[in-house]
Amino acid sequence: MGDNGDDGARYGGRRLKPHQQWDRGQNCAIGRDPRAMTPAELTALGFARRAPLKVIREKCIDCCAGNKAEVRRCGAVDCPSWLYRMGTNPWRQRRLTPEQRAEQGQRLRVVVQKTRNRIDSGRED
Repeated sequence: MGDNGDDGARYGGRRLKPHQQWDRGQNCAIGRDPRAMTPAELTALGFARRAPLKVIREKCIDCCAGNKAEVRRCGAVDCPSWLYRMGTNPWRQRRLTPEQRAEQGQRLRVVVQKTRNRIDSGRED
């Protein structure tokens, strides 16, 4: 692979964009491998760190014209994202011990009570 175009090089009669590099074998511009890019380069292109499952979920929502209910109803089982369309990984089952479940329940009760107190006092932070 050749130059990534950072120096403003021209290939095939056109200037390469920051996310492109020249493939001498195919004699055309190709997208750079994001694994070889720095976080600063990715940020400059407008990307932010995001959980992969959320990215897949967003793509599914986009595919269904922004309708989240259609994502739930999706029957395109031949799509590689179908399993992950709800934003979770069905292969990863989280198993909680009874103690962990009780601790999470207690934390939830505390948050609910704080929220109710804020609403009752007229504050919504």
